[in-house]
Order: sequence, then structure tokens, then C-alpha cells
Amino acid sequence: MINKTVLVVEDDDDIALAVRHELESLGHTVKMAGNGELALAILEEKTFDLVVLDLKLPRLDGLEVLRSIRGGTEALPVLILSAESEESDIVLGLELGADDYLTKPFSPRELRARVRAILSRVEAYRSAFGTDTKTTLEFGKLQINLLNRTVHLSERLIELTRTEYHLLYCLASRPGRVFSREELIAEVSGYFSPGYENSITPHISRLRSKLEPNPAKPIYLHTVRGLGYRFAKPEECR
Repeated sequence: MINKTVLVVEDDDDIALAVRHELESLGHTVKMAGNGELALAILEEKTFDLVVLDLKLPRLDGLEVLRSIRGGTEALPVLILSAESEESDIVLGLELGADDYLTKPFSPRELRARVRAILSRVEAYRSAFGTDTKTTLEFGKLQINLLNRTVHLSERLIELTRTEYHLLYCLASRPGRVFSREELIAEVSGYFSPGYENSITPHISRLRSKLEPNPAKPIYLHTVRGLGYRFAKPEECR
């Protein structure tokens, strides 16, 4: 993965420096902001590949920063940071379109894994669709909004968990490509742990129950026997 530019928005100097160190160890360029107002000012002036965003910030809190980001026209990835006691804020952050979250304290390994997973999904999307400003994936009656991370089927909002959305995004951003279970786990979590291959199956089943008119005869999510799963190409969904 080539060098990316990351904005770290965190008012705790120790945490901010630790995050910066880990991101720079991955080869990324890091810009720092200690409050929400400064973060938005920096985002107005410069383009970033990822924002690592603390939820509790002075002047303008992280949720307001996230709302502003998602109110724009670019699907900028956001990884939110929070304390375990801020569970309701985490849920709201995910509903507002955050890509993932970490609760403090977190391990350097987990931070690196989450960042890799988010940037990998972005790279996959750009490889599949180029660098245009497309913000919606459409497959017949199914629409996936990349800005606010919502999914609609026949104009009806489909409620997905974070894992379900990321699985759907991973498959739908590269329609026709076959993914093994190992690849899908790595795409969602950032790393693969042997022995967890079958953990992906129930997530696929739940996705089918939410998206497919007849889960036994799927239109969108296809099993490729002995290999894994693939998402239908747009022309297959008409």
C-alpha cells in the first residue's frame, strides 16, 4: 500500500503522538489537530486519505466534525476513537457514517490492523471504479450510498451492522470477483486469524436474509462452491 496522508484529531498529546508513531511506521504522512475547529479548517485546505477522530474534543466535538465530513461530497474514511464509557456516542458515530472505531486503550497492533483494513477497502473501490466522484453503487433495486454508509432496497432503508456493511461494501465494490472466507475476514478486520474461516458464513446468511427476495436463490450474494463468495455484476441484477 502506497503512502497515504492521515489527519489525526486528538486532544490528548500522549495518545496523539502514539497514533502518529504507529501510522508513520506504516509509511503514512500524518497531520495533527488538537480540536474540532482546527480539524475542519485543515480539511478545508488539504485533501486526506483518512481521518482518525477522537469523539471528545474541545471547541467542537468529534460527532460534529463527523457530521461536517459526511455533509460534504467526498467519501472520506473516518476511524473514530472513544472511551468504553461512550458506547452511545460510538453507535451514533457509526450511524453518521464512521467506517470503524477503536475504544481506548487500544493496542498498536489493533490500530494498525483497523487502518490497513479501511485503506484496503478504499483502494479496492478506486481500483474497481477509478478516481471519479461516484458516491453510490447501484445493482438493480439495490443502492449502496458510500457517503453515509446506508443501503436501500427498492427505496426501503436496510439496517445493517457494521460488519454486514463492510462485507457488503467489500463484495459489491468488486462485483464478479470471488473472495475466499479468509480474504473477507482480513478485509473486515484488517488481519486473519486461522480457525475463524467459518465465522463469515453467518454474516453472509444475515445479509442474504435482509437483501435477497429469496435467500435460497440469491440475486446479489452468490456462493462459489469450494472457493468463497462473489457479488453479482450490475447487468445480472436488472
